[in-house]
Amino acid sequence: MGYLADSGRTTDASAYLDEALARGIAGPRRARALLLRITVDHDLEIIGPAAEEALEYVGEDLALRARALLVLSSYQLYREDVVASEQSARQALAAAEEIEDPALLATALAVVASRADQAGRPEPALRQRSVALADDHGTLPYWPTPRGNAGRALLRDGDLDGAREMLAAELDAMLRRGMEPERWRIVVDLADLECRAGNWQLAEQHLEDAWEVAVDGDDLYAKSFTLLSKGRLAALRGRVDESRRLLSEAAAHGDRMHWPYFAAVNRWVRGFLELSRGEPPRACEALEDIPRTLPQPSRRNREVMPAVADAVEALVALGRLEEAEELLAALVAEAKAGHRWAGSAVLRSRALLQLARGETERALGVADESAGEFQTSGFPLDRARALLIAGDALRRLGERRRAAEKLEAAKAVFVELGAQLWVERAEKELRRASPRPRRDRELTSAERRVAALVAAGRTNREVAAQLFTTVATVEAHLTRIYRKVGMRSRTELARRVAEGTLSIADE
Repeated sequence: MGYLADSGRTTDASAYLDEALARGIAGPRRARALLLRITVDHDLEIIGPAAEEALEYVGEDLALRARALLVLSSYQLYREDVVASEQSARQALAAAEEIEDPALLATALAVVASRADQAGRPEPALRQRSVALADDHGTLPYWPTPRGNAGRALLRDGDLDGAREMLAAELDAMLRRGMEPERWRIVVDLADLECRAGNWQLAEQHLEDAWEVAVDGDDLYAKSFTLLSKGRLAALRGRVDESRRLLSEAAAHGDRMHWPYFAAVNRWVRGFLELSRGEPPRACEALEDIPRTLPQPSRRNREVMPAVADAVEALVALGRLEEAEELLAALVAEAKAGHRWAGSAVLRSRALLQLARGETERALGVADESAGEFQTSGFPLDRARALLIAGDALRRLGERRRAAEKLEAAKAVFVELGAQLWVERAEKELRRASPRPRRDRELTSAERRVAALVAAGRTNREVAAQLFTTVATVEAHLTRIYRKVGMRSRTELARRVAEGTLSIADE
């Protein structure tokens, strides 16, 4: 049955295992069958009870106990109970320390290090020990490798170069050792990395490779995550229909796993897609469970922080500034914990809030700082999004030429990436910053002089005095001006003159 699972014939393996379990095998044999059953089925409603039952039958076999506890730890993590997950992992490590099985020990060390890291208490010594053991003796099949976990931690914290080096080295090692079923996980991680780094063609190649492995192995877990990653890449590129189709397929596969966090990540990708489309209400709907996720230590998963930043942007766009501030606190906490990307995202989010509150000068400086940090750490899409905010701030300050320069720089990044929806947003902002001035030739010279003084803030009485005419004449001029250029108030007149959408200069 193990050979069937290794060869990718998971359906046949499940059938044989179910038959064996139904026959009532007991003791350590039953524990082994249950653990093998878990490796070919990623349904959480099966994994949890099977792991607990396996623990009842391990007897004095410490290796089996350690394996069952590791599976239980994963189940508890999927259920977002990080405290219980870490406790189970440490019990597994204690059992593994008592026997001569270096591959099992390396795996247990890696799992404990990962749980401690997710709980916000990194233990580098555990990770280093697990890596050293794995280099000499390998790890258990189907489990994330120590170097893979280390690469994911670097990726989560925004160290793209360090993560790429670690993950690429681990992929090479897997290929040399013939670890075909396990390599899809590293390939998907590399795809995620290149998505963030702006190398989307390379990311697509990684995902095609991962999909081939997932399909060949008939692995539900691998299929679900690969489809989710493909849907995210399509969202980045602005391929709306393709992204929605892939995310729907991923959700259908994911529903069979009964994993709440997977479903949440799927929704967050949809939230980014709606935000990219300029639909903040729909984005907020997709991202609405973010606040409920944050109190959990699982917020240290790398998918959460970008979703938090997207939720802040959507809330600001809807004027829900207090809610946005509350979410921003989560980004601040992660930045203080060393999350490099979160630090730059904090600045971008603050700039949005400052802009919404009329603190335009401050918003400009903070947005520029964010763009610079994102450029240094190698996140081009995020940099360009910060440049959009800086351009908006400059436009509001009346510095239209500088605003256009910022927005053109953002657009150039979006074009190079192939982020079509963001290209369209940049073009829209450029039209606002660099409108074609309207000079309504129907206005007479007298009407233009009145309009200029009203736009400058003069009262009708002050205009009449300056032009040596009567207040009634000024009022009559204003009535004709409003009718000719299609506006209703002196406030709108002043705004359009300030924006440059109405020219009232004489010939």
